Parts: sequence; structure tokens; C-alpha cells
Amino acid sequence: VFNLLLSFSIYFGQISVGPGLPQPVFDRGIVINAAPTSNAAASGLLRKGDIVYEINGSPVSVSSSPSPYEAQKSINEFIAKIRTAPEGQPIKLVVRHPNEKELVNVDVVPKKLDAAGPQTIGVLLAPNYIKSEVLRTDNVGEAASLAYKYAYSLTSQTAAGLGSLFGDLFSGKAGSSSNQVSGPIGLIRTGSEVVATQDLTTVLLFAAAISINLGVVNALPLPALDGGQLLFVIAEALTGRKVNQRLQEGITGAAVLLLLLLSVGAAVGDVSSILGR
Repeated sequence: VFNLLLSFSIYFGQISVGPGLPQPVFDRGIVINAAPTSNAAASGLLRKGDIVYEINGSPVSVSSSPSPYEAQKSINEFIAKIRTAPEGQPIKLVVRHPNEKELVNVDVVPKKLDAAGPQTIGVLLAPNYIKSEVLRTDNVGEAASLAYKYAYSLTSQTAAGLGSLFGDLFSGKAGSSSNQVSGPIGLIRTGSEVVATQDLTTVLLFAAAISINLGVVNALPLPALDGGQLLFVIAEALTGRKVNQRLQEGITGAAVLLLLLLSVGAAVGDVSSILGR
């Protein structure tokens, strides 16, 4: 709870007496961020700046004004549809080319860059960013409301991302999700880069984001965390008796081991990322 209160306080201060909070605004669709290479499946069909609105008859965005998390999720789902498409079969895209008003249909046949790799169309994708707004007001009540909505949105996105990570772990698809997780080494490196900017606003927003992440992780229903301890309290309240001490210790030990393994995996990923730069 303290972590969430801290982040709320930082956001409230930024909105009411600080320079405000930057709020990116996205539109529906996915942007082709770089022209495909000459050997890519989309070569000659898609170009830099194209906006993709549909894939195989389904919209790529669920909202006309998606949040940053929804915008990134739409890209992940788009990539997943390409990778799972039947080999040799075209995917049907609805696209708008730069400086054109009309939507056009484009058929692209995904292909593998190597025998063991996934199918791809050979383009870089980005959310359809429109502009950035600044949340700023002198009204205390309005500032509190905006700070709450901002903190709630970031907390929800963090929880959804963490849920997706654990879902991938248990389904055996942890590769892409685990690459997005930073351990202590990555956190220190990012924190150092933030502090090096010597921008107080950037440092405060980084601290607020870390605080929210810690709050969400601590609320997980794992015995080694506060969320797990709350589960034991609820179990005792429902059954009217204490949880078996040996069972509780065994579950807690397994949870601690799981957290340690995740931490080690994240640290290894951090080191690999640094060495690969």
C-alpha cells in the first residue's frame, strides 16, 4: 500500500505544482516503423509509415484510443498471428499508405528467415503514436483525480503485464516475455542512466514507476510476499483454524525458491543484454 501511496504522491505533486505528467496519445492501428529489407516477405508491398488497421478481417486495436499497454499488446498479438499463420498462406492486411486517405488491401505471405526460426513479414512495428499531452492543473481536487487515474492505469498495466508473463511461464512460452523483465542489474543500469540525465522530473517518475512495480509484485499471492501472507490469513478466517505450520513452511520455501530462480534468470538476462550491446 505504501508503494502505491508514494507513486500517487509523486504524480499528484507533478500535476499540481510540478511541470505536469506527459501522457502519450495513440490512435488505432500499427505503424510500419522501418521499410522492409529487400529479402523480406513484405518487400514491395509495405513501406515505412504505413498504418495497418486489420489482419485477416480482425482489427489490430481493440480501442480507438488505446493505452500504451494496449498499443504494445496489439503489436504482440499481431506478431503472434503472423507466426501462427499456416505456412505458405497469405495474411490479409488492411493498410493506409502515407499521405493517402484510402485504405488498401495487401496480401503478404510470411516466411522464415531460417529453418528453425519463426515466420515473419520482415518489418519493424510501432504503436500509432499521435501526440503527447501534459496533465497539469492548479485545482487540488482535479489534480488528485488525475493522479489517481494515472497511478491506477499504470498499476493495471503492470499487473496485466505480470499476469501475461506468468501465463507464458506456465504455458512454456516464456521466451518473449522474459526478455522484457529486468533484474537488479538491469534496474541499476537503468537507474544510473535516469540519474545521469540530471532531470528531477525524470528521476521522480522513474521512482514512481519502480514503486508501483514493487507494490504489484508484493501483492502477488506467493507465501514469501505480503499477498501470500494475506492468503494464509484468509484461509484461517474461512476454516476457523490455523494453517498447518509444516505445510505453510513448505509452501513458503517453494515460493522463495521460485522467486530466487526468477531473480537469477532476470540477472542472467541483464548480463546477456549488456554483453550483447
